Amino acid sequence: MILIYAFANSWSTNISSQVLHQLANLSQFKGVFFQKVLGHPKTFFQTHIYGKIYDSIIGLGDFYGNFPKIRLETIAKNQYGYKPISTNSPFQITLNTGPLSYNSDIVISKNMGNYNSNWIAYQSQLYLNSKDLDTIHLFFHLPKKLPPSLIATHITQFLLGYPILKTI
Repeated sequence: MILIYAFANSWSTNISSQVLHQLANLSQFKGVFFQKVLGHPKTFFQTHIYGKIYDSIIGLGDFYGNFPKIRLETIAKNQYGYKPISTNSPFQITLNTGPLSYNSDIVISKNMGNYNSNWIAYQSQLYLNSKDLDTIHLFFHLPKKLPPSLIATHITQFLLGYPILKTI
């Protein structure tokens, strides 16, 4: 089972929700579980990730800056604002992305920030590690200026070429 989630927000772009909608309408993604994160990611984590077993968890979030490409985040930090997410846990965790290959439309990033995207990625990977699950865990920060349909196409091409995600 595959979970693809996106943050819903009040920004005028809300690109992650738009891309989630585009992906949900593609035939390649039939049977994939699509969800929006409303409010703080803790509620979403407790409802949709904790206690569940997925083959893959794929997150989508709006990128604050003006970077023109999709960012595949590979590291989450134990920091939400200025506080730790989980006491007595490592400062950073590497997301279980599996082997990555070059893709001209997606850049690899190690700086997820300190807020909602980082919170859910850190808490999810901490949970996966604690249960010794080999779930593939990807998080994409999306540029606000690209059309949602183009971003959805780039992500689809990346996922379909991803050797571990053959269940899509």
